[in-house]
Amino acid sequence: MKHNKTGFIFLLILVVAAGNLYAQEEKAGPFTRFANHLQWQYEGELYWIDAFGPDALRFRGSKSLRITDEDWNLLPQPKVQLDISITKDKAVVRNGKIRAEIESRRGRITYLNDKDEVLLREAYHHHHPHFARQFKSMGSDHFEVKVTFDAEKDEHLYGMGQYPNDCLDLKGTVLELAQKNTQISIPFLLSSKGYGFIWNNPAIGRAELSLTHTSFYAEYTKQIDYVIFPGETPAKLVTHYSTLTGTAPKMPEFATGFWQSKLRYYSQEDLLSVAREYKKRNLPISVIVADFYHWPVSGDWKFNPDFWPDPEGMIRELDSMGIKLLVSVWPTLAPQSENYSTFRNSNFTIRPEFGNNLFLQVGDDLTYLDVTHPEARKAFWSILKENYYDKGVRMFWMDEAEPEIEPLEYHNIRYYRGNGLEVSCLYPYCFAQAIYEGQTASGQTEIINLIRSGWIGSQRFGTLLWSGDITSDFPTLRKQVKAGLNIGLCGIPWWNTDIGGFW
Repeated sequence: MKHNKTGFIFLLILVVAAGNLYAQEEKAGPFTRFANHLQWQYEGELYWIDAFGPDALRFRGSKSLRITDEDWNLLPQPKVQLDISITKDKAVVRNGKIRAEIESRRGRITYLNDKDEVLLREAYHHHHPHFARQFKSMGSDHFEVKVTFDAEKDEHLYGMGQYPNDCLDLKGTVLELAQKNTQISIPFLLSSKGYGFIWNNPAIGRAELSLTHTSFYAEYTKQIDYVIFPGETPAKLVTHYSTLTGTAPKMPEFATGFWQSKLRYYSQEDLLSVAREYKKRNLPISVIVADFYHWPVSGDWKFNPDFWPDPEGMIRELDSMGIKLLVSVWPTLAPQSENYSTFRNSNFTIRPEFGNNLFLQVGDDLTYLDVTHPEARKAFWSILKENYYDKGVRMFWMDEAEPEIEPLEYHNIRYYRGNGLEVSCLYPYCFAQAIYEGQTASGQTEIINLIRSGWIGSQRFGTLLWSGDITSDFPTLRKQVKAGLNIGLCGIPWWNTDIGGFW
């Protein structure tokens, strides 16, 4: 009797499990409804639509027929229950204030808010059935991809990072998705139609924001990946974006004061004489900068003792005057550096797909630290800690953060995270991460560092973005105002520009 009862319970468990599985998976036409996402597949293409936290939908699609779970820099979000309904002709996916309606045959998607207003609709071309989502095989599981949406002429578009193109409204522009000196790619688009759009892809590419179409393109990637969410005001859209990507810490009060920088102070005495003169004249100053080439050789990451013989004493004197020291560190290594062999032999430098590994041949022959490698970040910080942090330095200037490579051939760069075409936009984020995580591990709680570039999520690392080496004229100043407003809409509240320009 006991044996029969056990068998009955086991059979009941199987029936319940089968029922749950059936409830979680339902098919109709090209659609499959799962418990946590909708799947569409047709003619060699497959995509998923799922929730990414409350009131947001995430699209991922590929012709490899495999969807990856790489979130890049997006933060984990709470699980929410999707409302999914399917027939052989149509599917509807709802998540709070946003829904997607999907046509059966071509999988064309329309996104709407809870007021039934169209936010974004995939483009349609009668003679080009795959116009909205285009894939060109680049070998293995990688593709050149493009996604295209309809657009209206009266729509206004903002965000996308920092571009010196004299445009606040980005409608009608084509934006390169790549990091360069004075150009910062943060692919978050904010629309006057009431939606935010995150192109979740660090690949080299472009955004085409034309009068009739909005397109995002990546040269080398595994899948199309984006997140869309509604918002009634720009403030609500930026707040939602920050929920998905992180917020900046509170800026230290001293950092709102004047920062004195020059290219460059050649010695410890040179820098101190300027700081003393500020105090002598009773002029306010918060920070003074030790710029590049204070090191013996690029990649040594330390003060040259011939010109900076007593960093600890220098910092003590600056502290007594109420002045913080900001020290420039480049992610570059010259073959003559004391760290070059160790980092190269440990595969801690970026590598070429072919040719030699010297990527910046201007002045010095240099290669770059591969900050996408977690162990390289730790090794880098250990040297900074010994040579700077333990001597009293608490602020770092991450210059050359794009990185600035010549010649700029992304396909010939191999990072730990992938080929340069696939992941290059990540570099400034990982550079900031290396120093921030080192500082927090060392017990520092009030952190502000200067950096020349950023990507999605950079705001989490206490970085103040500066707009790069700009020219000294009023047209450039006008461009800086617009660029600063747009990058601020990308969740970057800490941003500045050179007073009077650089060149």
